[in-house]
Amino acid sequence: MLHGAVVTRLLSGYSGPFWPKLQLQMLHMKGESTDIVGSDRLVQGLGAGMFAGLIMSILDLILLARGWIEFAYYDWGLSLIKGTTAHNLFEMVVGQVTHILFSGMLGIVFAYAVVLVSSQNHLLKGWLYGIAVWFSVHFVVNLFAFDPLRPIPTSQVISDFFTASVYGLVLSMALHRLSRK
Repeated sequence: MLHGAVVTRLLSGYSGPFWPKLQLQMLHMKGESTDIVGSDRLVQGLGAGMFAGLIMSILDLILLARGWIEFAYYDWGLSLIKGTTAHNLFEMVVGQVTHILFSGMLGIVFAYAVVLVSSQNHLLKGWLYGIAVWFSVHFVVNLFAFDPLRPIPTSQVISDFFTASVYGLVLSMALHRLSRK
């Protein structure tokens, strides 16, 4: 289906007998969702999750620059696929991209899970989801004695709790906004 603006440009020089009917059809077409994010729950969750992951990572990098944490989220992302933390810029980029993609996948899970419950208190649900992910990730790292990220300092645990809370809140707000379109 052609986007309304494209159809308008294609027909702008036309002034035949069917022009009013075509104009009404174009107005109808403009009312339809032409945005790829508009009605696709998977894409909404992916986009909201990646956006929330980006915000989470920016906060994490600020905390890393301040010396509050030992492992940035790019280390967590790289350790998922390589089993080590980052040692150079290329590995940092690969780890960061992995983290943002992982955040997007978690956003997809949230997008489908939130449909199963009421739409009230979406911020609380997002925050609880972020905390559940935080707890689960730290639990798995400790359960399986994942050496690249162990031991996890207390300041790291507190920082990750804070950024996971932000992730959940931003994820919920972004998904709520995308879902209303």
